[in-house]
Amino acid sequence: MNAFIEESMNTDNPGEEPHGFPRRALARFWRACRDNKKVLLLFLALFVLYNITLKINFSYDCTPNMYLPISMLKHGSVTLDFFPKIFTAEVHYYAYPYNGSYYSPYGIGAPLFAIPFYLPFTIFQEMPSRMTILYLSKAIAAFYVALSAALLYAAMRRITRDRWALIATLIYALLTPVFCTASQMYWQHSPALFLSSLAVYFLVRGEEQPRFTALAGLPLGLAVLVRTNTLVAILPVLVYIVWRKRSQIVPFLLFLSPGLALTGLYNYMSSGSPFTFPIMARTKYFPQEYSYLVHEAEGSWNTPFFTGFFGNLISPSRGIFTTSPVLLGSACGFLSLFSKAGRERNRYRGLYFTFAAVFLLHLLMISKWTAWTGGESFGNRLLIDALPFLCILFIPALEFFENIRDKITRQALKGVFIVLIIVSALIQIEGIVSYDGGSWGIVTEVKQEAAWSVVDSEFVFYARNPDPSVPPLIRKITGEPPRMSGLRFEAAGEIPQFIFELSEIARIEWYIIDPENGNQALVIDTVFPKGENVLAITDEDLAVVAERIAFTGDLRQLSEAIRYSFSYEFVVKDLLVPVRKSYFVQ
Repeated sequence: MNAFIEESMNTDNPGEEPHGFPRRALARFWRACRDNKKVLLLFLALFVLYNITLKINFSYDCTPNMYLPISMLKHGSVTLDFFPKIFTAEVHYYAYPYNGSYYSPYGIGAPLFAIPFYLPFTIFQEMPSRMTILYLSKAIAAFYVALSAALLYAAMRRITRDRWALIATLIYALLTPVFCTASQMYWQHSPALFLSSLAVYFLVRGEEQPRFTALAGLPLGLAVLVRTNTLVAILPVLVYIVWRKRSQIVPFLLFLSPGLALTGLYNYMSSGSPFTFPIMARTKYFPQEYSYLVHEAEGSWNTPFFTGFFGNLISPSRGIFTTSPVLLGSACGFLSLFSKAGRERNRYRGLYFTFAAVFLLHLLMISKWTAWTGGESFGNRLLIDALPFLCILFIPALEFFENIRDKITRQALKGVFIVLIIVSALIQIEGIVSYDGGSWGIVTEVKQEAAWSVVDSEFVFYARNPDPSVPPLIRKITGEPPRMSGLRFEAAGEIPQFIFELSEIARIEWYIIDPENGNQALVIDTVFPKGENVLAITDEDLAVVAERIAFTGDLRQLSEAIRYSFSYEFVVKDLLVPVRKSYFVQ
């Protein structure tokens, strides 16, 4: 990708430069593709790989990003008012009211970056289907994440051997949450990774040509519009420029300003203040009676610092070094900068320290964030945005290991590195294959205690329940919802209960049928996780049943009837595709 932004492109025969702007532009584009074949092939390979899974690791956090581009293109609006069934008919945590309209608590940066992809669909269709929107969103995420990897590769090729650059890039793209989270659904992380990687590229390029350093301000400013927490990257980069590239301070600030100005403008439109970011505005304007839906309802910075700090580093379910242990190589790379060789030979040492500072500030900020566990996701999510800055630190680590003279030590470290790669790959494969969008979260409610448990960790949960999560497209083709098995009724105890297993997360409707009059009562309509489930019939359930089937006896008599007389229907529904299947128990 680096040749696309060369300030000059030399031809094979300088004296034969094509005349005319179109011909010159085409010639330069062709040479850029020719000179960067590896970068382009890497981008295409990753883009295909990310999409070929057909997987949708869906989260409701992504819903505004999926529909706001339509609102912008069809209605010229940055509100969610035009989709009442999705956002305004009920109260949801992913939309908040302000000044008579509903806004996304995640801003408009990600939807803006999706507009070019949505344009053909909104021109020829009044409203794309839900399946189209799901897979279009996935493709957009894959595009920006693959592009971020290509940019990182282009940057690292400039500072190290091509072999090391490729290894570090593949670790970033395939062995971290970049793969199982950011590339599989259109989170804010997807375009944020692209912008962060572009900033890294400009900063690396600036070591050779200082004027490229200033260009880093443009993606850093736009990244704030996309995802608020990327704001922390600006300070270390600014300090680096003051220290090493003082002549670029003013140009850097000029390039930084458009993104920050757009962010302030949107903040003012959606909250009344340019300094109130959407995620904070949600806490401020969310209906008080529904505050339980928002993690930050009682404050955004309530986590004890060391709980969040070590939780995001080493907790079994949310630690970046436990869910992607190969990233320990980046920590080794940072430490190698303090070695004698690192101090004397590494000309990019100042830049590496800047990247490390960006990652550290990001970690410090989310360590205090109330929802530090990241909600429904696989592995660590909140540190994804800082991974371009962390993964480039693999380069000093790989170079340091290469220069170790003792053969036994070098081979031992190589063996450890291979083991870390294998473990990281297995975890990411589980996130792609078995993760179903939230079963572990339902079981544990993503509480801090659960994040620290080893035996009940997310990885162990999905290892115990390894059934593959079926992609929505396959479900639509087959018409089959998640599979229910082992359904049985146990009436021996004080509380009668049903036991069943699900192949993946699903919505269950449970009906009780009175055989005498055929009256049917919907008792439960809720989401159950994959694996074994126990559904106990409580006194509250009995009261609901008595009312809905007009039962004339008391609750004790109803309980006896449930044990020995009534029939039951369980309707299993997929969460993303309108497919269903009924199971009956006599």
